[in-house]
Amino acid sequence: MQTKKCEPCPLNCELCSSATVCNKCNFGFITTIQGTCTGTMVRKYCKDGAFVDCDKNLTSECDCGTAINCESCTEANNTCLTCLPSVVKGGNGVCNICVPGFKIIGVMCWPDDQVGRVTNNLSGGIIAGIILGTLACICGVGAIVFFVIKNKRCKTIP
Repeated sequence: MQTKKCEPCPLNCELCSSATVCNKCNFGFITTIQGTCTGTMVRKYCKDGAFVDCDKNLTSECDCGTAINCESCTEANNTCLTCLPSVVKGGNGVCNICVPGFKIIGVMCWPDDQVGRVTNNLSGGIIAGIILGTLACICGVGAIVFFVIKNKRCKTIP
C-alpha cells in the first residue's frame, strides 16, 4: 500500500522506508539496525553513541573498509570475518544474503514486517474531525438546496 506522500528521509540518509527509518546511509555513515545513521571508525561500531571494538550482538555494522554487513573484520580490514545476525555470506564470501524472515533494502537486511510498511501519521481525532467536517458541508449544501427549492415553489404559487 502506498500513500503517495513524500516525506524527507532522516539526516545523512540516502534511502529510507519512512521519515524515521533509514535503510541506506550516505557515504561516511553506517546504518544501525534501528534504522538510524551514525559516523564510522575502522574496526569499530557505534554503541550507545560511542565507538567500541566490534563484537557479537552489534547494533550497527562494523566498519571493515568497503565490506558491508560485517559483525567482525579480517585482519586486513577489507572483508567480513563474520556477518551481522540477519545476514549470511554468499558464494563470493560477501555478507549479502538475508536469513529467512528478512529482506534486503538498500544494502541491509530488514525484518519482513518493516518492508513496505506504511505509517499513518494522522491521529484518530484528526480523522474524526475530517469526517465530521465533510458531513457538515454535505448537510449545509443540502439545506441550501432545500431552501432554494422551497422558495421557488412559494413564489410560483398565486
